[in-house]
Amino acid sequence: MKRIALLVLLTLLSLWAFAEGGYLVFKSIDHQFGDVPEAGGEIRHTFEFTNKGDAPVIIYGVSASCGCTATEWSKEPILPGKKGTITAIFQPLGRPYSFSKTITVRTNSQPATVVLTIRGFVIPKNATQESLYSQRLGAVGLRSFYQLLGDVSHLAVEKVEIPVWNASDKPQEVTLGALPTGLSGKTKLKLNPGEIKTFELELQAKKLKEWGQQSLELVIRCGTATGSFYLHFTRVEDFSKLSLKEREKAARLELPTSRVSFDKAKTGDVVEQKMELKNVGGAPLIIRKVVTNSSQITYTLDKEEIPAGQSGWITFRFDTKGYYGEQVRNIQIIVNDPQGATQTLELAGTLE
Repeated sequence: MKRIALLVLLTLLSLWAFAEGGYLVFKSIDHQFGDVPEAGGEIRHTFEFTNKGDAPVIIYGVSASCGCTATEWSKEPILPGKKGTITAIFQPLGRPYSFSKTITVRTNSQPATVVLTIRGFVIPKNATQESLYSQRLGAVGLRSFYQLLGDVSHLAVEKVEIPVWNASDKPQEVTLGALPTGLSGKTKLKLNPGEIKTFELELQAKKLKEWGQQSLELVIRCGTATGSFYLHFTRVEDFSKLSLKEREKAARLELPTSRVSFDKAKTGDVVEQKMELKNVGGAPLIIRKVVTNSSQITYTLDKEEIPAGQSGWITFRFDTKGYYGEQVRNIQIIVNDPQGATQTLELAGTLE
């Protein structure tokens, strides 16, 4: 009986090989655990997905960004229309304070790689209010003056919580200055002595203009004391609403190489290199942003939107003043390509 079932499965898989392909759609790619006790044992979250393509999806492997996170996933092929799961298991013991971990899923479908994120705050065992809220602003304490949100979809609505503790024996008022674009919520807290309250804010990523890594600064005040609180995150494009046909007809960036080399140059020269950006997709390619890891690299684009089937050019200029020997610089190009929204280049060469 098992042999017959196996033959049927192999026959179906061979027939499906001629179909367009599997297509994974996740219900959510990000999960916020909130506060987690360090000694409370492992915590789990299961990400659900559906194969909305017309061929089976096979999960080749799932890897976590940290050894503190284990994974479980559907091992059998996920047939068209069927659901599957990826479970992230985080061990908080020995890992106090904020955490943000990623889980990379590799499949034979579109997209071939999906990155999931789990986030939260581990409350240390035996923690006191003084140790937990050790960052002081006048008479009140905060856990930190920053928060990591990880990858944030450009369509996401993220909840942001900033707890504050009144460390004094008098009532205190804590306020936030004018909130940056995209953030909303109440900006005033009144705390009795020893009381903890939380600023509950909402980040609407669709209202932001920038792409990639960024920080939003919030000005926080208590009495005459003023400080800054930062939200760090990476704004990424959400392609999950695209159908399989829309994805196949979307823009697609093709680069001739991932490493741009320049000949030997003298220190102080301005090295200039040009690269073709070819759109081999069926929709206009939009250059969202170009990011370099050096302030001495500038760039120009001959066009920020490249029609389907056409090419554009990006020109890099590297001011080498003060640099010697072998040089390697990273450049990221962020585009509206669902198969590669961020593509990384290296600019490399030798300076005499």
